[in-house]
Amino acid sequence: VLYSTAKKISIVNNIEGRGGISKFLIEDGITDLDYYISQYDAAIRFVDEQIGVIQRKIKDLNLEKKTFIIITADHGEALGEHNFFLVHAHALYDEFIRVPLIMKLPREAVTAKIVNQQVQLIDIAPTTLEVVGIANNYNMKGLSLISLISAGNNGYERRNAFSTAGIMS
Repeated sequence: VLYSTAKKISIVNNIEGRGGISKFLIEDGITDLDYYISQYDAAIRFVDEQIGVIQRKIKDLNLEKKTFIIITADHGEALGEHNFFLVHAHALYDEFIRVPLIMKLPREAVTAKIVNQQVQLIDIAPTTLEVVGIANNYNMKGLSLISLISAGNNGYERRNAFSTAGIMS
């Protein structure tokens, strides 16, 4: 495999990946950031392919109108931003806390839509309950996203989103 030596990064002994790639992540002595980014991209491509496998199976079983799909992540990844390399959850920068949230509802009434309003992952459970028709009697902190998805901002009243960060010992 050939890769550029233009983006060499330091090897560091901290687990935060601050200032370079953590020693425990180094593969075969490689210090080229482009190499690690290509590995990250390959992992994303693999997940995309597996999602395609699932979607094809749902279609083959004629379950498209009955299936609720949620795709998300619990954290983002730093690939050099703010001098963090190949790590996550050590600070509250967007690259750590902004994650995809993709939903395919089990009905045709809602057309494809991109929602730009910030939401939280705690909103997934109440949304799921509403989609499957179960009353939310659980005193959840999250809010259902259905009104936001189907009617714009009507009914969704989150003004702030919260996140935490820190190194766990």
